[in-house]
Amino acid sequence: MSFALDLRNAHVQPGDVLLTLGRIQSAESVPVLERVLKWHPEWDEFHDLAFKALALLARIDTDAAWQVIESAAEDDRGRVREIANSLLDGRR
Repeated sequence: MSFALDLRNAHVQPGDVLLTLGRIQSAESVPVLERVLKWHPEWDEFHDLAFKALALLARIDTDAAWQVIESAAEDDRGRVREIANSLLDGRR
């Protein structure tokens, strides 16, 4: 599953892969979700992939997942920072 996202192939819909990862909710998905979170494809002008990755990381709810969310609190995209901080505030 994560390999499909790493390919960044035009025939692979990242949103569909993230939906599948969401159904699985495996801690093994954390590294690929981190890569998705840091990926800034020009076609994703509203950062939808980052928001989905943050939501999945929060649902996975492991220390590693929360570390990735914490790193997003320093993201260069304002809305991504806001959502990461909101998730972190909700966890406290």
